[in-house]
Amino acid sequence: MIAIQLALEKIQTTLRKDIHLSISTLITITTLLTSLLLPQTVSAEQDLPYIIFPQTKRSYPISKNAQPRAEYHMLATAYSSDPYQTDSTPFLPANGVDYRATMEKQGFVAAIASNDLPLGTIVAIPTEMLPPIFTRNTNVPTEIITLDDKNQPVMFFTVTDRMNKKFTGKGRFDIYVASADADGNIDQLRSRTIARSFGARRMIVGIMGMRP
Repeated sequence: MIAIQLALEKIQTTLRKDIHLSISTLITITTLLTSLLLPQTVSAEQDLPYIIFPQTKRSYPISKNAQPRAEYHMLATAYSSDPYQTDSTPFLPANGVDYRATMEKQGFVAAIASNDLPLGTIVAIPTEMLPPIFTRNTNVPTEIITLDDKNQPVMFFTVTDRMNKKFTGKGRFDIYVASADADGNIDQLRSRTIARSFGARRMIVGIMGMRP
């Protein structure tokens, strides 16, 4: 604190001597510098809508003990293979692996779209926050981990796709919804209905690591 005050006094002296600024201008500059240099405090009771992510490349080693390496308070929405929600290739996400092939191979698709996490990042989402289509599907593995200081069941999702650029840095992600018909194919109409009914939900998610 003393060092900051001395720095501000030195800046004031230099500006008054070399630039001949008015007192009011010096006060304005001093106030601005103080707001930038002094630590900002946030009330513990303040409800933050989301976390702002720095635009830097990050990687997370796979957690060996099935516990999150990081936790984020994020806003989740849902989408499906709807051309109006995606593009002209609704089944092909940014990682290049066709959702239809994934569905045929394992009977479910556990994927999310995010601009703030690298492709391949594994994200643990509490089952109670997911659309029922996931919890009713016995093919989707569930695991108990410590998240938000409590043991709770989660499902692991992988970042496979990107969102609209306007959501970059906003702490948001999209859960991909794929409902299969009697033949095991993705039912686009039903999937879209489920995705739209999900709405938007705030939740704490765990970053488990990255797929090789």
